[in-house]
Parts: sequence; C-alpha cells; structure tokens
Amino acid sequence: VNLPSVAIPDMYGPGVGLTTNSRGFRGSEEISVKVPAGRVRVVCSGDSFTLGYGVDDEHTWCELLHRAEPGIQAVNMGQGGYGVGLAYLWYARDGARLDHDVHVLALISDDLRRTVATSFAGYPKPRLVVDERGLLEVTNVPVPRRTRHGMARVVRLSSTARLISRLFRRLGAASREREIEECIGAIVGELKRINNSKGSTLIVVYLPVLEDYRGTSSDEPRAMLSRVTREHEVAFVDLVESFRELPAMEIHGMFLHEGLDYAGAAGHYTNLGNGFVARELSAEIRRHVPSLD
Repeated sequence: VNLPSVAIPDMYGPGVGLTTNSRGFRGSEEISVKVPAGRVRVVCSGDSFTLGYGVDDEHTWCELLHRAEPGIQAVNMGQGGYGVGLAYLWYARDGARLDHDVHVLALISDDLRRTVATSFAGYPKPRLVVDERGLLEVTNVPVPRRTRHGMARVVRLSSTARLISRLFRRLGAASREREIEECIGAIVGELKRINNSKGSTLIVVYLPVLEDYRGTSSDEPRAMLSRVTREHEVAFVDLVESFRELPAMEIHGMFLHEGLDYAGAAGHYTNLGNGFVARELSAEIRRHVPSLD
C-alpha cells in the first residue's frame, strides 16, 4: 500500500505530482470515518489505472468524479500492480472502516490473472483461492522475500513431447480460467456482503485499455464479469462499447505513449482518458444515488 502523508511534487514529470493523505489514499484531502454532511462518498478500488499512474492528483478518474458531480467525495484506493484480490484485501482491511455510499471496483483484464498469481513483476504477493467450502482463503503468506531469478533451463522437446506439452498448456489454461472465475465470484460475493452491511452500493467497472478499441482479447473476461455480477446481483459497467463509439482521432490522446521518463507509464490514461471514465461513471453513480439529482 502507499506510505501515508507523502508528497512528491514532480513524481510523473515537472508539476505532475503524487500526494497521499494520512490513511495512505491518493490525494491530500483527509478522510474521516463519517461521510461529511451533504456529500456522497465513493470509494474507488483498483490498480494503477485507478491510482492514476502518470497524472496528478486532480486528474485521476476517481477525483474527477467530484468535478462531474460536486456532491461526491472521492476516496482513491488504487494501487499499481494490484489485481482484484489485493484490491479486495486492502478495501476489506481499510476501506470498509469508512462509511460510504458507493464502492467502485474498477479493473482491466490483466487484474483477473493477477488475482491467482503468486507474484507481480518479480515481487511475491498474497494469492486468493476458494476452499472446499466455497470460502475465500489467502495463501502465500507470509509473503516470501523477493529473490533473484535463476537462469532459465532450456529443454529441447521431441515433436510428440511438444504436442503433449501444448495439450497440457491448453488444459492448464482452461483450468486456470475456471479458477479465476470461481475466485472472482467469491470476491464479488464478499464485497457485496460488506457493502450491504455498510448500506453502500457496489459497482464493478471494466476499464478499457488501448487494445480494446479494436481488439477482442478482453471479450471473454468481460463476458465472465457479466456472468459473475449477474449471479450476485451486482451492477456491472462495461465501458468498452462507449469507448469504441469514440472517433479514432480522439483515442490517441486518451493514453500515455512510449518515450516518457518514468517506467511503465505507456498505456495508462492521460487527463483526457481519465475524464472519459469519470463522465461515464458519474452517470451510473447518479442512477444508484438519487440524492445526487
């Protein structure tokens, strides 16, 4: 998680800073347990697209919800490298302590795979599984120390062995997809339970990446999310279709591109991309929170 009370004025370039409050959430506004009078509190969970990697505090899509709907108090619990599992664990530990009206769980398709992985970018992480009772279990804890990667061993396979290897990879992929869906279903069910206890509405959101404009690689993950959220009667907002309706000339300006000075920024949203997400989401939030009208 983020360190609390940090201010890095030029984190992503001159004048493009990152700030955290005393709870470690992105932004300088301090968040009390109670929702301030006359405000609607929206907790935003997710990965670096929610954190706002590459833009300043005021231009994350979570903070821009306040610009779209001044009555919203946004709580940014995004974190770089998170999958759905870690977003769930951080929210369950720290976000659920706060009163709130809406909880937005935002994700890209990579976040689904990260949920059942034991590491990200070489860093070990907790892994969520579903036990024989259908309950979530956190494994790979305590998290192992990071170690240097050993040399990969090269093995030459016969043609028959290669066929068998491909078959097992396909079987393994199918098994992994079932595991992911089972785990995501359990997480969504548990998040709904927590939000119900808080009197909050849970909204699951699929955030489009550049490849989603014309590509189809996210079709099955999005279909899976639609199935899971229907099963648990949770609102699901898939932003891909409205994203694809935008003129092609607008798409380039919505994403950061290669050649920037900070690692891993390419592909994340610019101010324009974050603005698109905030506009689309504010309309959905308004549907669930009549007091905003």
